[in-house]
Amino acid sequence: MKKITNFMIFIALVSILCLSLPLIIARQAAFPLQDVIGNASALHGVSFDGTVNLEEASILISYDERARESHKITKPQIYPSSSYTSFTYVCEDDCKVISGWEKEKDQNRTDVAYYKRKLNKASLYVSVMVTENQQLVNDFGFIKTELTYIADKEHILKEDGTYNTEEEQIIPGSIQPEDMAESGGTTQPVYHNGYYYILPPSTTAMSGQNYIYRAKKMKYPESYSINADSEHSYYDMSTSLKAEKLTNVSMDRNYLALQISSDHLFVFSEKNQKLYITKYDLNGNLKDEISIKDFHYFDTIYKNDNYLCFSYDDTIQILNTDTMQLISVKNKQLLSDSVNQEYVSIYDILYKNGRIYVSMNADAEYFMNKVLVIENGKTLYVGSLDFLKLKPSLTELPADCFPVKFRR
Repeated sequence: MKKITNFMIFIALVSILCLSLPLIIARQAAFPLQDVIGNASALHGVSFDGTVNLEEASILISYDERARESHKITKPQIYPSSSYTSFTYVCEDDCKVISGWEKEKDQNRTDVAYYKRKLNKASLYVSVMVTENQQLVNDFGFIKTELTYIADKEHILKEDGTYNTEEEQIIPGSIQPEDMAESGGTTQPVYHNGYYYILPPSTTAMSGQNYIYRAKKMKYPESYSINADSEHSYYDMSTSLKAEKLTNVSMDRNYLALQISSDHLFVFSEKNQKLYITKYDLNGNLKDEISIKDFHYFDTIYKNDNYLCFSYDDTIQILNTDTMQLISVKNKQLLSDSVNQEYVSIYDILYKNGRIYVSMNADAEYFMNKVLVIENGKTLYVGSLDFLKLKPSLTELPADCFPVKFRR
C-alpha cells in the first residue's frame, strides 16, 4: 500500500513538473528585438508590449522608452472583443415576396435543406454591440433607422429559408442583399462623456435618410414587437438606448467609420474611390471637410492624442484633428512582406514627435512581428521580434500571440 501511495505521489509530482516546465522556461527566456535596418535607438521615447499565450498562462513582453525588454508571467489572455454596429433587415410595412423558394445548390448538411427567395424591400434596424472592460460584450438592442433597401433589377434582396422536417415547411430566416458590398459592413459606436455616438454603415444602395445618432443607456431596456405579414408573424425587438438624431448625412456615399478626437466627431465616407473626412462638433454642426483621391478601403483607425492614423496599400495617412491637415507617407516596407502575395497585417500605428511607428507582420510569419519607424517618409528602423523564441525549449507551443501595441 505504501508503494502504491509513493508511486501516486511520484506521478503527481511529475505531472506538476510537466505543467510548470513551460512557465519555468518562459521566465528564463529573452525576447530581444533584432535590428534589420538601423538601430533600436530610433525607438527611444516610445514603449510597447506584446503577448505570447501558453496553455496555462501568458507571457507579457514589454519594452520601455529605452527599448529595454522585460517580461512576466500573467493569467491567460484572450483577444479583447470589439464594439460594433451592423444592420438587421426586417420585412415589414410593404415588404413582399416576389419569387418562390429555390433550393440552394450547395447543401453542406444531410439533415437540413437550405432555400432562398427574393423580396421587394426591407427596413433597416441598427444592432448595437458594446464592449466593456475589453472583453464583455453587451447587446444594446436595436435602433430603428429611416433607411430602406429597395430591390430592383440591379439590386437583389434575398431571404434565407430552412426546411423544417417536423412541420414540413420552410421557415424564413435572415435577409441580406445578394451583393454583400451593398449591405454595409460594421462601424464602431464611440463612447464619450456619457453618450454613445453611432453612425449606421449605410451604402449608396440604400434609400431614405441616414443620421449620426447620440444615445444614452437607459436604466431598463424597452421591448416591443414589429408587425409583419402572416408568414413572418412578428419580430421581437428590444433596446437599451434612448437615441436622438444629431444630423443627417449625404446619401450618395458609403459610410465607413466614426471617431471622436479633440472633442469633435470625424466621419469617414467614400464615393467613387475618394475618401471624405468630415468634421462635426459634438452637437452635429458641420465644421470642416477634406478628401483624398485614389483611396482604397482601410480596416482600422488608430488614435493617439489629436491624431487619427490609418493605412491602405503602401500609404499611411496621419490626420491632425485640430487643423485637419494630412501627413501622407508612402513606404515600401509596408509591402515588403507581400512579395509572395501574402496578406500583410498592420496591428498598430502611432504618430509621435514627427515619427510614425508601425507594428505589422505577414500571414506566413504570424509569430514574427516587425516594428517600423518612419520619419519624413524614410525608414529609420526595422526590427523583428520572434514570439517563437521559446520553441527550441518546448515540444509544443499554442499558436497564439498578441502582436506589439504601442502605449498611448
